[in-house]
Amino acid sequence: MLWCWSQMNGGMTTTSRLCQTWISFSLLRIIAVLGNGSLTSRCDAHRSKRLERSARRVKLSKWVAIAGVFTHHIFILYLTSKLSFRKKELLRGLVNSGQLQARTKWKQVYPLFSSDSRYLDLLGKPGSNPLELFWDAVDELDQSLDAKIASAEAAIMRHNVQLEAEHGKAAQTSDVSDTTSPKLFAVLPETGQNEFIKVIKENADESVSHLTTDDLSEIYHTVRVTLTQVTDVVR
Repeated sequence: MLWCWSQMNGGMTTTSRLCQTWISFSLLRIIAVLGNGSLTSRCDAHRSKRLERSARRVKLSKWVAIAGVFTHHIFILYLTSKLSFRKKELLRGLVNSGQLQARTKWKQVYPLFSSDSRYLDLLGKPGSNPLELFWDAVDELDQSLDAKIASAEAAIMRHNVQLEAEHGKAAQTSDVSDTTSPKLFAVLPETGQNEFIKVIKENADESVSHLTTDDLSEIYHTVRVTLTQVTDVVR
């Protein structure tokens, strides 16, 4: 304004020259700041895009790695499930045929499948080895047999309790003192299978009622084998 006023009055004064210089200097500073700001903005934008591209590459690599692991996992599951089917098929066949039972030893059944492709396919594969699978199957059969034996022992106990109760009742009504004890039932070397099954069935409860004749026969032979082993140890 001072410069315009001085021009209108026919010339520039010293004050107007100083004002013009200050305005020019201020404009240069503003331009410099704006220029630097634009450059900084462009650098920041470029850096941001570069980081974004790097982040995308890292994220893509991560997903590729995850996909690889997932694919490998699916393959292992497929292979394991296939082998699982074959091993169960082999073991189930031995159980159904009666060749694999509770208390069975590896050496007793190994010759039956030593050259079977279903057994050979398991060797060196992921998961449990054939011997571990065999013991798993035998352990399951053992637990089932132990539960059946417990039911039979409970039936024998009920039979003996009833004998003692009847003997005590007879002794109370008799005038003659009877010091003899009732003959309780026990599985002995001379105990026959028919006698054993008869006692069990006569004192059956719900658990015994589910036992088949084959189950009772298996229980009888298992108890006899155990009795023989205990007798041999005592001797």
